Amino acid sequence: MAAERPIPLSASEADGLFADLKCEDGLALAVSGGADSLGLALLVAQWRARNALPVRLHALVVDHGLRAGSDMEAGHASANLARLGIASSVLTLSGLPRQNLHAAARLARYDAMSGWMARHGFSTLLTAHHRDDQVETVVMRMRRSETAGIAGIPRRGWWADVRVVRPLLDVPRARIAACLAGTGIEPVRDPSNADMRFERARVRHDLARGASTMSIPRLLARAEAARAQESELDRQAAELAAQAVELLPMGCAIVDLGAYAGAQDGIRRWLLRSLVRDLGGRSVPASRDKLLRLDGLLADCGRNTVGQGFAGATLGGVRFVPAIGKAGRGRVVVSREAGRGAAPDLALSARLVTLFDRRFRVSCGADVEPGLRIALAGERFRRFAADHAESDGRVLPAAAFCGVPLLFSGAEPVAAAWAMDGERLGVLARGLGFRLGENRIACQALTG
Repeated sequence: MAAERPIPLSASEADGLFADLKCEDGLALAVSGGADSLGLALLVAQWRARNALPVRLHALVVDHGLRAGSDMEAGHASANLARLGIASSVLTLSGLPRQNLHAAARLARYDAMSGWMARHGFSTLLTAHHRDDQVETVVMRMRRSETAGIAGIPRRGWWADVRVVRPLLDVPRARIAACLAGTGIEPVRDPSNADMRFERARVRHDLARGASTMSIPRLLARAEAARAQESELDRQAAELAAQAVELLPMGCAIVDLGAYAGAQDGIRRWLLRSLVRDLGGRSVPASRDKLLRLDGLLADCGRNTVGQGFAGATLGGVRFVPAIGKAGRGRVVVSREAGRGAAPDLALSARLVTLFDRRFRVSCGADVEPGLRIALAGERFRRFAADHAESDGRVLPAAAFCGVPLLFSGAEPVAAAWAMDGERLGVLARGLGFRLGENRIACQALTG
């Protein structure tokens, strides 16, 4: 008996998937040109038209430049989008490393899209991740660990200062592709999807031939349960952060050890995990064993069970040092280590909007002074940075300023990039804070 043809999503189903996006001013769409992302574009365009919504739509097509003809594929995707009535921009990448290529390409792709969005006033990005992607992701993670990471792909999250929404995460790939039937739109075929050198392609092949040790409904049920647990941890860790963590404009944090130690173990560690990852400019968390050791040390100090108090520690490119002065008692400063995988110096130019060190959104005005560059202070210029910290300098030791961004003209620093004197030079580096699932804990606003 022939297999049943997949049923396209109905108008009412699509309206339900996109219902909470009605109040968005603008939506950016991540479009590769394949059937999944073009299906998303079609569904969103129809939803907007059907409901007469004033939502701006703009598709972002990323050309990674990894194979011959990729520019033509990007052009083909843009032409298909035009047929759907959606404006698009092609973002061209270059210089991707050949080692760990997929991970590097993903970082560069999302960085490029978030930069375009920051320049053009879009704050929400839609991606076409679907149920099959979720199953593949859960299988890949379960092969590494039976428990860690099995929550899979979240429905919502953050990339830098951009909200990422995956409205099709519960929809099978075949039903999305079926939406394109009869439109005359021919998607791009990515050969890497069938390249067995890549883990996802191998997992997809295994699932297609029924080689999974667990049924798909059971896999998804486990992922949903794990995702619910993580969402609750995100919520509780955000509440703890409101009590125990003060984020400063220069990208440092101050942790009240008494409030930190009073929380449950799992909540503390979940918060610490995000702090280390995002204040260290990383895309993945530090190892669990190292996090457990550091959490135990901080909690013991917060309970005053360690005789000599907290002497300092480092983890994942982040430095933990005791705060100073009377106001700093019982508090620890969390700051970037300048020499651990830090971003290289960045030349600045008029109207440049970009990420720096994966911790700051740098925005340059039309009148930015020529010849400026942004770089981390490092040991040599940490005193300059401390002198520009204004009132925050009362608790921050000079060592905490090695990883803060300064503006340089020639070999010497001329301003703190996060402060008002940086704005006077036409530049502002805004700290991104850290994220806990759907929550993003933002840095303090500038004052003065």
